[in-house]
Amino acid sequence: MKKCIEILNFILDFLFPTGAAESIPAETLSKKIARKRRRETVKIPNTIVLFDYRDILIKKLIWQLKYKGSKKVAKVFAEVLDEYLLEELAELNMFSSFENPLLIPIPLSKIRMRERGFNQSQRVAQELSERMPILKLETGVFARVKDTPSQTSLHGKNMRMESIKGAFAVSDPQKIKGQDVILLDDVITTGSTMNEARHTLLSAGARKVMCVALAH
Repeated sequence: MKKCIEILNFILDFLFPTGAAESIPAETLSKKIARKRRRETVKIPNTIVLFDYRDILIKKLIWQLKYKGSKKVAKVFAEVLDEYLLEELAELNMFSSFENPLLIPIPLSKIRMRERGFNQSQRVAQELSERMPILKLETGVFARVKDTPSQTSLHGKNMRMESIKGAFAVSDPQKIKGQDVILLDDVITTGSTMNEARHTLLSAGARKVMCVALAH
């Protein structure tokens, strides 16, 4: 698997030069936010999706983040999320309380973490928490305890749901109980992973969970 990632990184360097992708300003990305798609295309409660993964620029940036761990790309995504989430949280607090949320990135399995050496969602979350002090980054209590195949490689909703079932666990429910949570991932594909993670956090006592993905 490690060899495959090295080959993929070589191809990415050829197709999408790092410097070109990382020089995209946040203002350019902000114009690409798919506002009409953010709630309609993902059938998970309280889920927000910023970008359309079919957009070639978004796909290039996601690949640089996901497979090369680009901190510059993580930073520019966090800059866009900063402004967007401030508006979203202000709107939420007008109609229902959502206060002092924990920011939890979707964790990788230990195997995947060893292969990549980084968690792309955590890199964005780290940058975002530095920009938004109201968010408390929490990476120590929510873990992926089951290594699962890519959801896109599985056919049928039931197979995907069964594959991801029990993939996550909360090690210290007291840190989750009664808390509002923002659950962050880079890409939602089928939605099974995000939905299972959300369910696990709610079962551990989280008060509310807002799911946020960069793209779908």
